[in-house]
Amino acid sequence: MSLKPSDIPPSPPPELTDHAMHWTMKILSSGGPSGGPALVIINDELGSLEEPDLEVDGNRLMLGHEECASTSGPAPYTYVSSEYSWSLVGHDLRISTVRAGCPDRVASTLLTAETWKKQ
Repeated sequence: MSLKPSDIPPSPPPELTDHAMHWTMKILSSGGPSGGPALVIINDELGSLEEPDLEVDGNRLMLGHEECASTSGPAPYTYVSSEYSWSLVGHDLRISTVRAGCPDRVASTLLTAETWKKQ
């Protein structure tokens, strides 16, 4: 997936501006923080951004133990849960936000800005 300049929100976090134009998503049957399925978001130049737990129920994707940059306290990250809906037409996967758990909206921007193509 390739981000367009119009996909980037105002005052974006560095994850959306530092070599951030081309991305790959992988769905793994194991390897999530809890040992189960994971959704991996990969910056094609810099590597993996995050690998939250993935649960699918019908047309809903639930991400758990999703890294979110902390705005206070000593820990660099907090962990949140998010929910998205999805639809697949041919090889085109469209994801829409139901509830974004992280206020920086990095993952929600990446997942929903453009259609993902199955490779």
